[in-house]
Amino acid sequence: MNVRTIPAASDLAQSYFRYATYTVLDRALPDVRDGLKPVQRRILYAMYDMGLRSDAPYKKSARIVGEVLGKYHPHGDASVYDALARMAQSFSLLHPLVDGQGNFGSVDGDSPAAMRYTEARLAPITDEMLADIRRDTVDWMPNFDGSLLEPELLPAALPNLLINGSSGIAVGMATNIPPHNLGEVCDAVVLMVERWKQRDKITVDDLMTAIKGPDFPTGGIVYRYGNNGENGQPVDLIRKAYETGRGPIPVQGRVDVEDIGGGKCNIVITELPFDQHGAVKKGPFIEKVAQLVREGKLSGITDLRDESDHEGMRIVVEVSRTADRDKVLQDLLRYTPLRSSFGVIMLALVPNPDYVGDKASVPEGLAAVEQDETRLVSKTMPRYLNLKEMLIYFVEHRLNIIVRRSRHELAEREHRLHIVEGLLVALAHIDEVIAIIKKSRTAETAQSNLMKRFKLTEVQARAILDMQLRRLAALERTNLENERKDLKQRIAYLKALLSSQAKQLEVIKEETLAIKEKYAQPRRTLILEREQTGGAVTTTDLLIPQGPQTITVTSKGLLYRTPSDQALPRPSAGVTARAVESPLLYLAAGPKETLLLVSSSGKAWRGAIGRIPERVALTEFLPDASTIVGGGVLRPGGILSLIADNARAKRILFEDLKGSEGSWNQVMGGLNGGRLLTAAITNGAAHMMLFTRQGKAIRFREEEVNPQASGSATGVMAMKLAADDGIVSAALVEPGEDWWVVVVSERGWLKRILLAEFPVQGRGGGGVQLLKITPTTGPVVAVTVAHTKGSVSVLSGRGRRHHFKLSEVPVSNRVNRGERLVDFGDDDVIATLVSYR
Repeated sequence: MNVRTIPAASDLAQSYFRYATYTVLDRALPDVRDGLKPVQRRILYAMYDMGLRSDAPYKKSARIVGEVLGKYHPHGDASVYDALARMAQSFSLLHPLVDGQGNFGSVDGDSPAAMRYTEARLAPITDEMLADIRRDTVDWMPNFDGSLLEPELLPAALPNLLINGSSGIAVGMATNIPPHNLGEVCDAVVLMVERWKQRDKITVDDLMTAIKGPDFPTGGIVYRYGNNGENGQPVDLIRKAYETGRGPIPVQGRVDVEDIGGGKCNIVITELPFDQHGAVKKGPFIEKVAQLVREGKLSGITDLRDESDHEGMRIVVEVSRTADRDKVLQDLLRYTPLRSSFGVIMLALVPNPDYVGDKASVPEGLAAVEQDETRLVSKTMPRYLNLKEMLIYFVEHRLNIIVRRSRHELAEREHRLHIVEGLLVALAHIDEVIAIIKKSRTAETAQSNLMKRFKLTEVQARAILDMQLRRLAALERTNLENERKDLKQRIAYLKALLSSQAKQLEVIKEETLAIKEKYAQPRRTLILEREQTGGAVTTTDLLIPQGPQTITVTSKGLLYRTPSDQALPRPSAGVTARAVESPLLYLAAGPKETLLLVSSSGKAWRGAIGRIPERVALTEFLPDASTIVGGGVLRPGGILSLIADNARAKRILFEDLKGSEGSWNQVMGGLNGGRLLTAAITNGAAHMMLFTRQGKAIRFREEEVNPQASGSATGVMAMKLAADDGIVSAALVEPGEDWWVVVVSERGWLKRILLAEFPVQGRGGGGVQLLKITPTTGPVVAVTVAHTKGSVSVLSGRGRRHHFKLSEVPVSNRVNRGERLVDFGDDDVIATLVSYR
């Protein structure tokens, strides 16, 4: 029996070092290039290998977990499922990489359902992570038992580490990287690419013109400055974290204060912060508040309710009429996670510059030193990074991917060109080729004879023998010649790309901008310069913008809030050659005014102008698949007037508007799949107008519509319609001589009619003629009311625009058809008409 005695301390140190190395390199830390930990990378690749693309049917999570365990990750199933579930949680990742179906947990703190109940597939954005993985873009390594290969990293066309962030605890080190807005990160990548040769001169301040700060999945508020400097001077904490790779960033949830009468108020929490432990869970947060009330640490609270629903979070803390609401707010921030800090630690695995290969290639003199051996045989190593270094590593990664992808494609194209040229030789001498084949005793002999006669390679000769008889057609030769031309052009492009880093950088820029266009979302987290002075708490009502603001809704489904002097400009005259972003609606308000926005589904939102994001997709802002059709500033005595496409009209007094600020509430019912056409705040003296597809119009005083207090009320009949007719447009107009009615028909006939030509009638009539419909004109598509000094835009179904000054639109009467001025071509149609003042 061979017994060897070794020092315990040495053995323990060596064993612990191996464990620590494994934990750091193969478990806890993400790679800076694809932003993934090994288990995440293995899950995504296994799903890709299973064919679970974003357009494929869902598969049971248990099947995915089994695939990962059996092929790539021999650890506990719980660790794999937890990682899978986290990648499917929209409150954990800004852009989830897995599309989950079923209960994958919630922001309430609920755990995911068992893996046998849930299903998953890859999210669409993950296609960008895995694109080109089969084109020799990454290195592969054996799996745990050597039976399969798995990728060492993913091609990752998007900077996932910055976009989704990462957190993990290794041995003696930890990482905590915050998520960022995808659009902002893409802009930073483009900035880095454009200044690649001078990248050493790029500063953090340059990068922060693109990346404003962290953008957390749960929203909330981030404070830029803290009084942590010398002599209590304010320090830019976000800049410090980006420059050094470490530092705390203060975060806070979004809080509203609502006056409920009787001297009482509600503190309403609509967003919880995202701290160093991830999203603050709603359930534990409410339990914490209740516990603090029972213990007496929080006083002045009479009720605590969770009113959250599918439209969003709403935690209500009811404050006693005898309590100081500011003190209650301060106590909430002091004793609960409502205000916290996110400790930034930008630690990730980076390519190891000292890597020399596997252990067999380590110099003999270094083999005995475990630390040096690990350093030399590991392809990656942990390193603290700043923002600039993370972007540089990503661009270097993409340059490597593009070079490897281009080389792979070049080899494929050259191989195909070689075969095509051989086939063209055969077609040029087809009779002789057939004769050689017929005279040959075997296929091998035929191949050899063809190679000798036409100086072909073995590959070309084999392709000729495999050629089908249908390819002898004359058209096939033309197709092959065209293919040869295309192949030569593509080969020339690939060779030029491989020889020019400038061209490679341009490809990175194009691909990054394409990802931004496809996946960018509005910023969720609000960044404020600093906390309120004097101990005041930042609540949503204190977010007052500087100067007058303009709300703009555009044809691309976006809503903008900008200073009025920076609002989206009115369109320029003429017709566009392609789809463009066109303004559909402008609403102006002062910095402290309350704005009302009304959607086409009959719901209204009201709140301070500062509560509206500076840029947001309507799909994110609205509660359903609708658009904003109107609104206005809420003033005492104002009336909300509405007109729908079911020919009904409604008015609601200002004091009858229901619901809390910052939420959507029903203002008109009975639409039944229809839509509101227009909405405005009036003084009660406006006129309502409705226009039909068959060329009818009615005008009546809005006072003929009695106000209704209920949000579900359906309004009253405004116009009598023929059986084959329908409402296409509506307007609320001020009586006056400076207004014109502009009409466009299906065939592009355009005219304007003085508003005075439309008599004021009684509500509910059939109206008067607007346009004489003929096969030449086609039915009415859209109508608007424009000011004498204004302009109009005709928009097409594909987003093109033809803009006119109102003076360019021909004047006509109610019967004539006007002039045919609009033509978007046979493959497009006229969609709507918009007026600007």
